[in-house]
Order: sequence, then structure tokens, then C-alpha cells
Amino acid sequence: MRVLDNKVYVWHLKNEQPLVTLDGHSRTVNCVHWNPRLPDMIASASDDTTVRIWGPAANASNITDPGITSNDSHFSQHH
Repeated sequence: MRVLDNKVYVWHLKNEQPLVTLDGHSRTVNCVHWNPRLPDMIASASDDTTVRIWGPAANASNITDPGITSNDSHFSQHH
């Protein structure tokens, strides 16, 4: 599923539902990349001309936890 908006989504591969929705861009997100050396880090680029770096929140549980819902905030924006 392709979603065009100002959010970054982390999807569950088997049930095709978003695990986490990351808010921070003000325009369409057009590129997302996982860091190969730090797999908990994501970079996103947007038409708002920003690149945002995302990683696990300080008190987050494991992203693969089956209890995660789309409203859980397990990632936070790093400045």
C-alpha cells in the first residue's frame, strides 16, 4: 500500500498494517531509508525540504513487540 502524505509509516509485513506513524514533516514524504549500521534509525526526506532522522524513544519497547498498535510512539525525532 502506498500512502502519500506528510507522515512516515513503519509497516508490519505480514498483516500489512502500520505499526508506527511518525509525524514531523509539513509536506509529502518522498523518501525513507533505514540505516544499515543502526537498524533502529530511519531517515526521511520531504517536499518541505527537510531530512529528519528518527530513532527509538528513550523508554521504548522493542519495535517487533506484537502488542504494538498504530498509536504507540516507539520512535522519536532526533535533532
